[in-house]
Amino acid sequence: MPYAWLLAFFVSYVIMLRIFKKEGRTQEQLDQLSIYIFLGTLIGARLGHCLFYDFDYYKDHILEIFLPFKWDKTGFILPASQDWLPMAAPSELSSHSIYSAEKQKPTSCG
Repeated sequence: MPYAWLLAFFVSYVIMLRIFKKEGRTQEQLDQLSIYIFLGTLIGARLGHCLFYDFDYYKDHILEIFLPFKWDKTGFILPASQDWLPMAAPSELSSHSIYSAEKQKPTSCG
């Protein structure tokens, strides 16, 4: 159910926009953070799925790790989103840490 993922990102964006406005931050900062979170979630969840749930298949089909779908006789199949869910939280935290480290301003020493 990929629509649940999109809905979750949308709702969290709206909530975070309110928080950012209260803290005096810009929407551009939230947009950058959202991109990091979205990409971190997709990449981390995909790698987690390939390494922990279906490693026997992907060790022989390494290039398919980078595709978000599998080929079948009838076309392509998207993996179930519940398979990706356990990998989403660590990847979101990692992407937030990368964003924070990249956006830190240098401090003056004196």
